[in-house]
Amino acid sequence: MPVSELITWPGIEKMTLISGGRSFQESAEMLGSPRMKELIADMKGRYPERYIVFDIPAILTAADALAFAPLVDQVIVVVKAGKTSMNDIKRALKFLPKEKILGFVLNRCSSR
Repeated sequence: MPVSELITWPGIEKMTLISGGRSFQESAEMLGSPRMKELIADMKGRYPERYIVFDIPAILTAADALAFAPLVDQVIVVVKAGKTSMNDIKRALKFLPKEKILGFVLNRCSSR
């Protein structure tokens, strides 16, 4: 699949979203590959004023995030409200380099 099909321009100034969709058998291998490293360097060079967000599968369900974390500048951990337990969050954080964790996003939460 061409990279252009993975890129989304969400209409937020200075943001580009690249969604890999669901995990597949060799996805962790692909995400940690030299080709992916080249793609990230190319994206950084092409869009130096933009935040490039990669949406990848959950860290506890696939090895994708573990393979990908060393290649990116920062990691944002997404936590699903009412679903992700504190134990799961702690387990996930053990796998990620502490210096790369930018913060958390709580999604699917009620506005009440």
